[in-house]
Amino acid sequence: LNIMGENFVVKLFSNVPTEWKTRAPVQTKKDTGLLDRLLSANDEQVFYFAYGKTMSSTIFEREMGWAESASLPSASNFHPRSARLQDYDLAFNVEDEHEPGSALPNIYFRKGACVEGVLYSLHPEQMAFLDTVETGYRRLSISVLQADNTVSAITYVGKRTQQGFKPRQADLDGMLDGAREHELSDTYQARLAGPM
Repeated sequence: LNIMGENFVVKLFSNVPTEWKTRAPVQTKKDTGLLDRLLSANDEQVFYFAYGKTMSSTIFEREMGWAESASLPSASNFHPRSARLQDYDLAFNVEDEHEPGSALPNIYFRKGACVEGVLYSLHPEQMAFLDTVETGYRRLSISVLQADNTVSAITYVGKRTQQGFKPRQADLDGMLDGAREHELSDTYQARLAGPM
């Protein structure tokens, strides 16, 4: 009975559904030799474009569940860098389910506009964890400009939008902190610091 019980537990928890997790998976690097390093060079990476409060490394780490321990990764492990999403604009039109009447940031198509943000390099399992954190949003495949290169990335857009909400100051502060930290343009920082 004991072995049967152990096998059941191992089977149950060896492939845990993402929604059961309290933090994003941590990818550990095995450094057993040259062959492992060469093979891991092609690890699948997904670029995540953050335009909201997760532009801030501190908030990104907290959202991923990594903030409580020094042994967990920091945002710098995911090579954050500034990027621009052309022909989209920023709005606050997704109602915060935890604070009714408050708005969360969103993006929408608008020719000639530009949203600045932060590009993180993640593993697919970490993106799957973000899916569980970004409630009220859905994934959107986009192309962003990073330096002079076009990069395919994933971001999140609101599933349902509604006008008339005001952004939470904590979200605006996190966005502005992230914009400063990753040196987004002065014009964009001024926009985030101004009235919304």
